[in-house]
Amino acid sequence: MYLNIQGVLQFQIYQIPMVGADTCGFNGNTDEELCNRWMQLSAFMPFYRNHNTYGALPQEPYRWTSVANASRIAIAARYALLPYWYTLFANASMAGLPPTDNGLLEAISS
Repeated sequence: MYLNIQGVLQFQIYQIPMVGADTCGFNGNTDEELCNRWMQLSAFMPFYRNHNTYGALPQEPYRWTSVANASRIAIAARYALLPYWYTLFANASMAGLPPTDNGLLEAISS
């Protein structure tokens, strides 16, 4: 997860804004706690999907009650932010800048 946050931020700088990890991991098996945290974190990444490899244990959120509940809360927050994110991505597309809050950029530069 730590490397996922770094990677997403780096791709923003490289002008590839629509990125995200394979939520709950891709290779190997996950467990309830790990999948729970992945679902919560990934809801705030531009690209959000749960995906794994053949032969791994299923990791859909509904398989664990705690993961399903955490996912509902995180997805509700994500949907509330989507209009704002769409505006940031439209500005990024037109201006070629990372999809960040301009107020944040002004605060950093001053």
